[in-house]
Amino acid sequence: MLPNGIKATRRWTRLQTFAKASILRIRVGGVSGMPLKMATGGHDMAVTLTAWQAFSLEALSERLGRACLAANASVTAAESCTGGGVASAITDIAGSSAYFETGYVTYANGAKQRLLGVRDATLAEHGAVSAKTVVEMVAGACCDSGATLGVAISGIAGPGGGSPGKPTGTIWFAWGDERQQEVECHHLAGSRSEVRHQAVRVALIGLIDRFEKMVSTA
Repeated sequence: MLPNGIKATRRWTRLQTFAKASILRIRVGGVSGMPLKMATGGHDMAVTLTAWQAFSLEALSERLGRACLAANASVTAAESCTGGGVASAITDIAGSSAYFETGYVTYANGAKQRLLGVRDATLAEHGAVSAKTVVEMVAGACCDSGATLGVAISGIAGPGGGSPGKPTGTIWFAWGDERQQEVECHHLAGSRSEVRHQAVRVALIGLIDRFEKMVSTA
């Protein structure tokens, strides 16, 4: 059950050779707003993940760079459990300074608050691994960096740290800007390094999907 009793459906997909991942998707409007409606129709991450699963992180990052340039847009990343993996993948591509200026590794809650403006109340009520936290993370990252669009990630990569409500492999993602964000919860399987690698992949695919939609609708 999501805040204010909002319900969401689950979709299932296979990520590379790993176990199935459950995807919970909602769309929210504004960093302080409640979920407005389900992300439906035009965006289906389960299908997108399946289509991209054969591509390396380098190939995904190259595709993202081309989409950013085509959209004349910039990108940022606010990361917790991935420890800068998204920023590293993006900047592995020569010329990425044309669309990537700043990334944020906010591993501790204090860093999320200081650098991204995540509220005390959000962390106290929902925890660092939550939809509300990643929404505030991505909004704060875009506000500080001036990026067109960003991604935020917070989760439990393991091997410990999980709980019945938030088992190991629970990763929350938010894509968006200061005004509107889309949120997904993925349950990823594998070792700590495998979960982190998959999380970076999901983040990049989500960015590609959104930037390419920007280009196609321009």
